[in-house]
Amino acid sequence: MVQRPSTSVYDTATGQVIPTTGYTSLEAMQIYPPSHWDFQTALFKDFKIHERLSVQLRLETYNTFNNPEFDSVDAGAKFSPFSGGDLVPTLNGPVMVNGTTTQENATFGQINGSAGPRILQLAGRVQF
Repeated sequence: MVQRPSTSVYDTATGQVIPTTGYTSLEAMQIYPPSHWDFQTALFKDFKIHERLSVQLRLETYNTFNNPEFDSVDAGAKFSPFSGGDLVPTLNGPVMVNGTTTQENATFGQINGSAGPRILQLAGRVQF
């Protein structure tokens, strides 16, 4: 069941969720990005030109299969203050319950970056 965290751990003045004993810890609410998978290849070919002279051609690739490597997930949930609810007295002062609220962070849960595209490198080497 998905629901908003309890109002006893919610600061109505700032809109921040503050975990307390008896509620899910921040470690359990982490958002993990997809796993990192990278495949690199290299091809080399030596050509003998003369007895003491040779040429080597190289082709190297990074992220060979162009697998997307996303990172930078926006995990900053922020809610607007409660409105339209009932005030209930607590030890820390009155708390509003049964009110309405909205998520204020428009990019919450979105992926904001990637690790990079496929890279090809072609090189030549002369040995003498």
